[in-house]
Amino acid sequence: MADDDHDAEVLTPELEAKVLEPLGALEELLNQTNQISAAFYDKLAAANGAAIALTVSVGLSALPKHGSRFSHGFLSVALCFWFSLLAAIAHNLLLVLSAKLDKGYAELGFIRHIIATSMQNFRLSPGINADEWKQLEDLAQEKLVKEQGFKTALKGRYESTATWVGYSSVFLSFLGFTLVVVGAWKLWW
Repeated sequence: MADDDHDAEVLTPELEAKVLEPLGALEELLNQTNQISAAFYDKLAAANGAAIALTVSVGLSALPKHGSRFSHGFLSVALCFWFSLLAAIAHNLLLVLSAKLDKGYAELGFIRHIIATSMQNFRLSPGINADEWKQLEDLAQEKLVKEQGFKTALKGRYESTATWVGYSSVFLSFLGFTLVVVGAWKLWW
């Protein structure tokens, strides 16, 4: 019965509210993670897919008429669009991985909040002073803090890599469309 009374004291409505307070933010972050969309790169990937299909269809019909000189330009255009498409997909993958790290960071923060709140509401055991109790709390959170730091550093690497991969995707797409315009100019004028 004494254990039940102790549990009832620990799980007061105030304590429960304190512990569950960051849960709303965690749920919001989880929803954002599930709904993440890199819309620009999704559209770029779709445009590159269409450009690849158009390049292949026009290229195959024009290849017999224009010979090997045309085939090199055709191959260059197709490769630009393919690499741009792959870079757009890699960009989105890196952003999804970054969002998953955000989710993991928030989960660790939630656990740290639970530990801190719980330790503040437990009675000090006989023979343990407040400084020792604080050291126990710090020790309980030390690994979580290190893991949060690791996730933050990795997220930064993913995001900076995604930025450069995204720039490459845009550049290659622009280059592909430029080669199409130059090739069309040479063929028809």
